[in-house]
Amino acid sequence: MKRKLVWLFLGFIAVIALVLASCAPAATPSATLTPTLTPTGSPTSKPTATPTPSGEPKYGGTLSFVITVPPTGGWDPVYSLSYSHLGPVTIPLMSGDWWSGPAGANKVSWLYSEQEAPEYMTKGLAESWDIPNPSTIIFHIRKGIKWHDKPPVNGREVTAEDIKWSFERLMNTPTSGFKEIIRDQAGGKITWTAVDKYTLKVDFAKPDMRSMFTLRDWYRHTAREVIEKYGNQNDWKNVVGNGPFLLTDYVEGSSITYTSNPNYWEKDQQGRKLPYINSFKILIITDASTRLAALRGGKLDMLNAVEWRDAEDVMKTNPNIKATEEYTWNQDYIYFMTDGPPMNDVRVRRALMMAIDRPSIVKDRQQGHASIIPSGMVAPGHALYQPLEERPATTREMFTYNPDKAKQLLTEAGFPSGFKTTIFFIQRDEPTASLVKAYWSKISVDADLKVLEPAAYTTQLYGRAFPPGTLAISVWGFAWGNWSWVWQPGANWNFTRMTDQKLMELIYEGTQNYVDWNKWVKDWKAINSYVVDQAYENVLPGANVRTLWQPWVKGYHGEYYLGRTGYFLFPAYIWLEK
Repeated sequence: MKRKLVWLFLGFIAVIALVLASCAPAATPSATLTPTLTPTGSPTSKPTATPTPSGEPKYGGTLSFVITVPPTGGWDPVYSLSYSHLGPVTIPLMSGDWWSGPAGANKVSWLYSEQEAPEYMTKGLAESWDIPNPSTIIFHIRKGIKWHDKPPVNGREVTAEDIKWSFERLMNTPTSGFKEIIRDQAGGKITWTAVDKYTLKVDFAKPDMRSMFTLRDWYRHTAREVIEKYGNQNDWKNVVGNGPFLLTDYVEGSSITYTSNPNYWEKDQQGRKLPYINSFKILIITDASTRLAALRGGKLDMLNAVEWRDAEDVMKTNPNIKATEEYTWNQDYIYFMTDGPPMNDVRVRRALMMAIDRPSIVKDRQQGHASIIPSGMVAPGHALYQPLEERPATTREMFTYNPDKAKQLLTEAGFPSGFKTTIFFIQRDEPTASLVKAYWSKISVDADLKVLEPAAYTTQLYGRAFPPGTLAISVWGFAWGNWSWVWQPGANWNFTRMTDQKLMELIYEGTQNYVDWNKWVKDWKAINSYVVDQAYENVLPGANVRTLWQPWVKGYHGEYYLGRTGYFLFPAYIWLEK
């Protein structure tokens, strides 16, 4: 893959292709397992455990949990393929407020990697921001935030000039891919000005508030002294951040250790110092059965996104384990390559959707522990989520199994005898590909199944190398905030290669107003409604999951992300009572 795409992987690496081949919840179903809850097939709006008061937080101890693949691309955010391992070390301009979630006001679940309303994103480098016009954002940098107290920065204060310099480094690094993102946003140019020590002014060449999402919580900043001394931050030993934890050890392919930052600025609601724990260790365990065994044996303190079959098994063998309610996680996602026939015809796309029996997938494949999700854009419970029953009749029709209507649509599109096509996928997704092939054969669509190695699949997906009119299958997590890039002509995430002028007009209108969140939600609902009705998305029900944790983990309710890229910040707010 070309290096210019590197920055574009970012958080998506957790939900696309190669990484998802390892990090998607793995099922080890038992034919005799009886669910302990009544499956409804309906998404849970607030899938969290009920908060239980645990008394005064206790300081000290080391928390342990797991990731399934090693950090991708290194430790310098300009070059890294993923920011997850940098999340607890360096905070962005805007970061989620833990106390807006189940630990406090319970306004958001903090389960998903999603953009949330600005009122919940108040714990980043910026304590506030102004948007005087759609071409300008003014960030007011929080006073007293310090870089980690290690050479060559030695704990000095973070300033607006630091953020300006870091963004400009990103912009001026050809391989970062940042220019690819703003090419069709902000007129292709962003100017940063450090007005004073604590004020950063950002100007766009044209009004486009999509760029607000790019700036506010995607990029992780680097200290100038580190780059001037070492040339880059690729060596983990040279990483200097400003977040709640310092990176103190990395054993390649095995573990990452973070130690509490004694100078971190944030306090809890009672004014107590954060973090509570001394450190946390992320173990890199690729095998699902090994992860589950480690949790059962108490070697892991928590495990997120455990597929429902496995979760219920653990809850039987370890009755004291704590758990969220079931919640929707990754979905099987079919990409239509719409840059050529027959997938450029909405009637064909709609026919292929109607030919899949989603209720049977929920009932038979997942024993009721799944939901029919109309779109991969947002998860249930988010302000933008629209359940199927609230969508237009033309949309609801597509999610009803109707092979006769599907054949009728194919005939109207000029394919009375069906057609041949190809589905590309990785080995993990073979069961889904075979299921789809079987359904489509009933409407005379002959799908040739082509399994690829994960690296080859990812390269072809991002390189838009799959032939026009074919399809690809992957696993998709909810990731609103990136969708204007997914649907934008020529964008590197536009895997379906769609070009739709009406959609572009809707997106442009919907991205201009960031101040009025209610209007923003209304506009983006309209965008999503159009996309789903045009059958640009084909989402199949995925297994429900739970997050599990040990009884000695306190102040925790299943939270995992504090915003779109708020990776691994939750350890700063929980404590251990072993």
